[in-house]
Amino acid sequence: MLRSRALLTNVLLFVSFLFSVNLLAAKQLPADIEWITNNDAPLFANQDAPKGGTYTTWMQTFPLTLRTVGPDSNGFFAGFTRPVPIGLLEVHPNTREIIPCLATHWAFDKDHKTVYFKLDPDVRWSDGKKVTANDYLYMLEFMRSEHIQAPWYNNFYTQQITDISKYDEYTISITYGSEKSPETLLFALHDLTPRPEHFLRDKVNKDYVRKHNWTIQPTIKPYDISKVDKGKSITFKRNKDWWGQNKRYLKGRYNVDKIRVRVIRDREIAFQAFLKGDLDSFSLLWPNFWHDKAVGEPFDKGYIHKLWFFTDRPQGLSGVLLNQGLDFLKNKDMRMGIAHALNIDKMIATVLRGDYVRLQSTGSGHGAYTNTDVKPFPFDPKKAMEFFAKAGFREMGPRGILVNNQGQELRLELTYTWPQHSDRLAVLREEAKKAGLNLVLNLVEGANGFKTFLEKQHQAGFITMNTSYLPAYWEYWHSDNANKPQTNNFTNSADPFLDELVMKYRTSFEKDARVNAAWELQNFVMQEAAYIPTYKVPYTRGGYWRWMQLPEVPGTLLSRELFSENQWDLGLFWMDKDMEKKTRKAMKSGKTFEPVTIVDTTYKE
Repeated sequence: MLRSRALLTNVLLFVSFLFSVNLLAAKQLPADIEWITNNDAPLFANQDAPKGGTYTTWMQTFPLTLRTVGPDSNGFFAGFTRPVPIGLLEVHPNTREIIPCLATHWAFDKDHKTVYFKLDPDVRWSDGKKVTANDYLYMLEFMRSEHIQAPWYNNFYTQQITDISKYDEYTISITYGSEKSPETLLFALHDLTPRPEHFLRDKVNKDYVRKHNWTIQPTIKPYDISKVDKGKSITFKRNKDWWGQNKRYLKGRYNVDKIRVRVIRDREIAFQAFLKGDLDSFSLLWPNFWHDKAVGEPFDKGYIHKLWFFTDRPQGLSGVLLNQGLDFLKNKDMRMGIAHALNIDKMIATVLRGDYVRLQSTGSGHGAYTNTDVKPFPFDPKKAMEFFAKAGFREMGPRGILVNNQGQELRLELTYTWPQHSDRLAVLREEAKKAGLNLVLNLVEGANGFKTFLEKQHQAGFITMNTSYLPAYWEYWHSDNANKPQTNNFTNSADPFLDELVMKYRTSFEKDARVNAAWELQNFVMQEAAYIPTYKVPYTRGGYWRWMQLPEVPGTLLSRELFSENQWDLGLFWMDKDMEKKTRKAMKSGKTFEPVTIVDTTYKE
């Protein structure tokens, strides 16, 4: 008996010891934590927008999977299946300030790597389960798993997102892989989204990718996939009990009850479907669609409206990038000659109908970080030939192309990846002849073409890159990425002073210091002439049937689209079902309305 009591006592003492150790090891929030929130930013949606209706749009190909990561998940349809912009926090689309979303508050650690988040306890998965800290812990486990077959995510969630800690059911911290200023740290972490542990835990194994191509997972977004008609369409249905429908910055958004995405394999056929009223809206971004195709009866009779809405959303590199890893392009005089031999302005004025805008620098729409003093070199054949002469090409050959002392023609191969760009680049080719340059166009379509750029197999590349809310420079301009395959340093830039500017921008904690570094960097890059900016598209443009409604100011400073043609974006529109009935009735009876073409310059630069 005494031995049994002693054993019991020892067991209880051991359990007590483990419990006390666990308490000592438990994560504790810093005592002096300062929570931040932002519930005072201006609203941008119509708070009284009615719900209801079905919005029908299109896609050219049926997706190969419904998974959001892993093989075949990064296609056109990913804009619908991924949870952006529903992240921990949102970027206010007019003021660019951070506002709450899945998290209500945030705070910074003194280590300059960690951000604390208070999760909104109202957030639910679409199957009704609560979203808790465990779902963020599982997000890290999921994204690091080899079973998802997503090396980029594996790397990012190991090298960049180095730790996630839980403090209670609705409090977490996320640690980044390197020190950052509070601003850049928030922009690096704000759009992270959880993964449903209760749903995925037993499914992520060696068969996950193969078995779950078509598994519909719980989501935090307002819409669930409700019907998959393979090869033909996918339909989303709005969650009537969506947790965000009455939240300050989410109210009045995502208003239609259903979104149907049809497969139409040809853009011209899709446009005809739109003209018949089988699609509710259609992108008119391309100049030929806006000017030449979106005309005629349905527009003249007021059934379809046209809207040109100017924005200042961030835009990244877009231009001709010269590979300085090649001997003849290491010569700055050669690069300066090429920069003065490309008539970008004529390309914009002719083929692009004057709609696009000349890009001035390495990007635009980044607010204070955009150097408004930088200007690209103008088209000037005489000056171009002066630079070419310094580079050794002084004599005009029999074909009207400059030659050097060995009789070699001045030749530059320009690689591009999209056949629709051929007519644009043909203008550059013909104009370059005026400067004695033989510009040879080299079409390498799609992924193979982009691989050419990544592998540095190009002489010159016609390249456009996406960007984030803050500009990115390290991957494009730092020597760590020069002369290496599978990097975005397309110009093979490797200059110590440029490296210094990149690192000043990347590591400075004061915003003024980062802005100054960004401005100086943009000026340096332009003066080196390895990058010749082409154009930006500072607007969104579309046609829509008159039953589709938008707020008084139809979009925002950062709007990508006004309608959900290939992603959710902000979801500001709604459907007027009564107007749809009246419009379809009017079409049958021959009744017409005033034609409507809106050009909204609220946010024009």
